[in-house]
Order: sequence, then C-alpha cells, then structure tokens
Amino acid sequence: MGHQAIIRKWVKEELKDFLKEHKYKISPIQGTHGIVQRNDTIVNYFIIYQDSTDLFNYMNPEICFKKVEEIMFKTTHEGQFEFDPPTVSIRTPFDTGGTYISTIEDVKRFTDVFKKHFVETYLPAFEKYSTPESALALWDSLETLEEKAAWFPSDGNAIKMLIFSKLCKEDKYEQRRDETLEYYSNQLLNGDKKEFEQYPLLLIAYKNQLKWCEEVIEYLAKNEI
Repeated sequence: MGHQAIIRKWVKEELKDFLKEHKYKISPIQGTHGIVQRNDTIVNYFIIYQDSTDLFNYMNPEICFKKVEEIMFKTTHEGQFEFDPPTVSIRTPFDTGGTYISTIEDVKRFTDVFKKHFVETYLPAFEKYSTPESALALWDSLETLEEKAAWFPSDGNAIKMLIFSKLCKEDKYEQRRDETLEYYSNQLLNGDKKEFEQYPLLLIAYKNQLKWCEEVIEYLAKNEI
C-alpha cells in the first residue's frame, strides 16, 4: 500500500465512527472521502479531497433533490442523476486553507477541526436547506445571477426552480414559468451576435437551455409530481 493510500486509510478510520453517529458514511460513489447521507427525497454530500502533495481539504456541502434531478435528467438528458450537478451548493463562511498530512498526528489535527466544523456548520446548513420550500426561498432571496450560480451550480438552475415551484404547489407557478421562459428566450434572441460568432459554444449553450426549459415545462404540464 502506497503512502497516499495509507493516509487515506488513516483519515477514513478516524472519521468512520464519528460519521456513523450522525448517520453519514464514506461512500464509494464519491471516492474514498465522499461523505454521504441519503433519504427518500434528498442526498446530502460533500468531499474531503487529497491532492498529489497530500494536502487535504473539504468542499462546500451540497444537496441533491432527487425528484428535481430525476426530472431534469429524464427530460433533458443532461447531468448524471444523483450527484452531477448538485441541486444546491451551500456557501459556508469557513475555509480550512487545507492541511498537509504526513503523520497520524496530522490526521488527528485535521479531523478534529473537521468534526467541529461539520457539527457547527454543515449539519445546520443541511437541515436549513433540506426542503423544496427552503430551496425555493433561498433562490428568491439571492439578488444577482452570480449568487444564484454559486448556490445553484447548473446551466439550468432557473429551470429547476419551476420543478421546486410545482413540488411546493406554489400559486405563482404560472408567473414563474412565463418569466423563466422569457429569460431563456431573451438570452438567446437578444444576445450579442458578434459574441455568438466569436464563441459559438455560447450560442449552442443558450439554445440548449431554452430547449430544456420548454421540455421541462411540457413535462410539468403533463405530469403530477
């Protein structure tokens, strides 16, 4: 067993019982340090990663709303249902800056900090944004496209809000539907033609997003969710 594999094993052993206590586990779906909790409606997860220099850090916690991603995948064939992309990427104020690990003592220092952060920040965040209502309210509270893209990292993030709206049985679904369709249409129709010529992939992306929006709207019109 190589040095990096040994360190990964140390980290896993140090965290296994702690995570089990909180009903999380290290999942092979995300690799050795993918931390996951599943239930019938959502998947909470994040990654503790190790680079080639044995720098360890952990990423923002993320939530996959199964029904939302299932419908997106079924209608648009984009993404890979369950983890790619996440529905919500929770922006936490904490940054470890990373920890270089070469000894078992380094592992203990790293995991002690992680456990504290997990209990004080990650768990409350997962709880706060664990329902369609809370995710939709979060989206509406964000003022800029940049903020929306950070918290909802998907080219079709506004389309996902239509699915949330239906799940919430929101009275203003039709208004949200019309505004979303208008947004994706204007993005294409009013875009800079010279920019499209210079960056043809941008034009393709905008066409795809409009198509996805129309497909999801059609699906939601025909199916109860």
